[in-house]
Amino acid sequence: ASTLPQGTINLNQCVDVVDGESRTGQKHSLCICTPEKDHYIRAESKEIIHG
Repeated sequence: ASTLPQGTINLNQCVDVVDGESRTGQKHSLCICTPEKDHYIRAESKEIIHG
């Protein structure tokens, strides 16, 4: 199943990328941290997250 884009993140403003699972309880999630907001994204598998 695919999802529709829900927004954009300016990665030039990214200050950190951390595991999001401990914060969200969602498996295979990442937190992309910017000064304005923490953005949480989720993949279908850990292979996608780890590239």
